[in-house]
Amino acid sequence: MLQRIACLALLAALATGCERFERTRQCRALAELVNPELEAIEKVQQSGKHDAKTFEDISNRYRQLSERMKAFEAKESLVSTIVTQYVELLKETATVTRSLSDALREKDVIRARHEELELERIARQQRVLSSQLGGACSAS
Repeated sequence: MLQRIACLALLAALATGCERFERTRQCRALAELVNPELEAIEKVQQSGKHDAKTFEDISNRYRQLSERMKAFEAKESLVSTIVTQYVELLKETATVTRSLSDALREKDVIRARHEELELERIARQQRVLSSQLGGACSAS
């Protein structure tokens, strides 16, 4: 009986270790997918060009990233939930950035300012989701 309990405890510990390993593997794969794209977007944003064409490019990059992330299959439920929320946030970012591009092209200063404020709000949400994802990926 004692051996059976010890065996079950060992299996539970191994399962937990496997879950942790799988979550770590998924998180690394997700980081490899997302981080280079976000760095490329940041580089474009820091280029100093804040014109309609630049924001149209940024919008396209966010849309493409959202599609790639949507195809990402996270098996761990918390990671999967956060990825789904992140995909929606990336889609929203693409939409707002496209709207900003259109406002700049049309020289609609009020609309452009509104979209800039929306992007600031989205950036705050992105920081929260990134933090939650980091927590989920480092959870033991």
